Amino acid sequence: MKMRVATLWFGVALAACGGDDGGDQPDALHGVDGSVSDAAPDDCDYTEADDDGNATAAEATGLDVPGAIKICGSVAARVPTGQIVDTDRYAFTVETAGPYLVRVDAPAGGVLALSAGVSLAAGGDGSFRNDGVYIGDHLVFSVALETAEFAIEVIAGDNAAPDSAVPYTITIVPDQPAARCTTVSGTAAYTEATDTATNTGNDMVEVSWGPFAAVQTAATTDAPEPSASALTISAGMSYKASGAASLPNGGTTDTYQDRDTYVLATGAQTNEITVRLSWEGTDADLDFLVLAVPQGASAPVPLAFGTLAGTSGPELATTAALRSTQYWVWVGEYDATVPVAKPYELTITALR
Repeated sequence: MKMRVATLWFGVALAACGGDDGGDQPDALHGVDGSVSDAAPDDCDYTEADDDGNATAAEATGLDVPGAIKICGSVAARVPTGQIVDTDRYAFTVETAGPYLVRVDAPAGGVLALSAGVSLAAGGDGSFRNDGVYIGDHLVFSVALETAEFAIEVIAGDNAAPDSAVPYTITIVPDQPAARCTTVSGTAAYTEATDTATNTGNDMVEVSWGPFAAVQTAATTDAPEPSASALTISAGMSYKASGAASLPNGGTTDTYQDRDTYVLATGAQTNEITVRLSWEGTDADLDFLVLAVPQGASAPVPLAFGTLAGTSGPELATTAALRSTQYWVWVGEYDATVPVAKPYELTITALR
């Protein structure tokens, strides 16, 4: 069973190898609808009022969605306890079930390790829905919410107190990730090419659940697909990569069969991406992760998860990103009683 709880990432260097936004566009890309605005509403619908109390009990904002809401708060300049500087929680109500896009903008956040997650306000097992990691100056994620009361939790971590309070804004708006990241027609910009006869050439990462863990493979003969040039993601565009979860699986020891790793590069104007993994049929459960490129032998840091339990697809996830930076997109076929060979398509869309 794949289960994940919200995680705060401390001390992570999210900058990696640089790319560029060259003038040549790869095959199989198209413009996307720019209907998702970069700008937040001018006025706060709710402003943080109980910074001491909301560390343990969510502030009742009185706000509900599907209308767009904006919550304003700040990370207090406190000496950290166990590396936690401040935790803020806010309650809101979902009146119409569906997908929502959550953003936390904190331009002055600097080196803070900031994360935000959405869970049922009542808490308990199974209450967690999704979260995002602060990269650059903001975080963003898409989350499917049912009709209920939820709480969004903002956690800020550091080894020392900030010099001053760090303001942030939370916006929650209705989202249609499948519509803004549709499968691209035509020839793929990149096709898997280096997986070898045993399907171990591009593994790179072993992924396990219960608890979740992602570590680099012990092998020294695998390498990610050299796809960064073809998959340099320009703002407002979508790109397609194709591959296959194949047999034999190379004797994997984690909870996945064949595993494939691709390099993508954000362009000079791109700081948000959505990834879509799709396949035909209902006889395989494919998953993906967006990972910061690890330094040396260190464990790769997941930035976005497309890991829902199910065989019908597609998997979708949205994350913030640094401009002109390389990332890994990892694809794996979750262990099954009878593994099957399964072609798949990746679509990477620059939300902004």
